[in-house]
Amino acid sequence: MTTPMETTIELPVSAERTEYGFRLDADVVLGAEPLADVRFLAFLRECQSAALTVHWSGSVAPGTPVGALYHLPPPTALAGALSDALAAWTRTYRYGVCYYRRGPGFVQVKDARVPGATARFILDHPCLLSVFLLCLTPCDEELLDCEQREAASLLAEENLLWNTRGQLVTLPTLMRRWPIPFMGV
Repeated sequence: MTTPMETTIELPVSAERTEYGFRLDADVVLGAEPLADVRFLAFLRECQSAALTVHWSGSVAPGTPVGALYHLPPPTALAGALSDALAAWTRTYRYGVCYYRRGPGFVQVKDARVPGATARFILDHPCLLSVFLLCLTPCDEELLDCEQREAASLLAEENLLWNTRGQLVTLPTLMRRWPIPFMGV
């Protein structure tokens, strides 16, 4: 399934197109299959960028750092003993919590996923910038050279890149539409 977004993302589960987005037909299991994880997270990110809603449910494998995902649409139900994680995700989620904007030769990122600890980044080092942009489409870490792997590690430390067993994807959404009031983000 493709959508009119910056990147072409394949959805790892079947979905029904709704008036304002998508409703997933199957539960998603985050943390079980790395390639499926990064494809799904890229799908959520691109839908968020295009202001499309996503209704999904599923489960999360133990040890999966869901706090890094609080800027993406939360599940409507989360199976297992993660009711606190679902409540925190639902409470924290809002449009514009973690986004990027592109300029000539740089990317500006604003990250407010942790309340009271907003971070801003300017990615203008060529290697950091190229890895950030490369991983907008899910990428295997094995395809990166040594310098790119170091850049990926730095981006992952700041939760700007998701790395699950060598599968990488960029997390911040592209800010395409500014909310009203615009100072809300």
